[in-house]
Amino acid sequence: MRDACAIAHISSTSAYRHRKRDAGFAAAWERALTEALPVLEAAAFERAVEGVWEPVVSGGKVAVYKKRYSDAILVTLLRRADAAAERRMARPPLSVEELRERLDRKIAMVKARMEAGDGADGDGADGG
Repeated sequence: MRDACAIAHISSTSAYRHRKRDAGFAAAWERALTEALPVLEAAAFERAVEGVWEPVVSGGKVAVYKKRYSDAILVTLLRRADAAAERRMARPPLSVEELRERLDRKIAMVKARMEAGDGADGDGADGG
């Protein structure tokens, strides 16, 4: 957030105010957060589970490097995973009809993309 505001030459207060007033901006903000989440989760996992090397300074010089793990981040990740699991368990299972409707909508979206020349194979071809 801070870096994005610096690049845009605006304050964070202005960004939050703009998000409140402009639905399109708010939607773009949410998309950006959603896209960044996997990268942030991977970085958090790395710090918590794999650790990071940090220098140990003695006498003004780096004497050795030691690996430091973040228990706080690990606890946060576990709580988040637990909450997500609880939400999944609390949802009622979809009926066969609901599953068919979802699948039909997805197939229609893929067809529309292919017809618009934005096919999954990237060349817009119809298989020929």
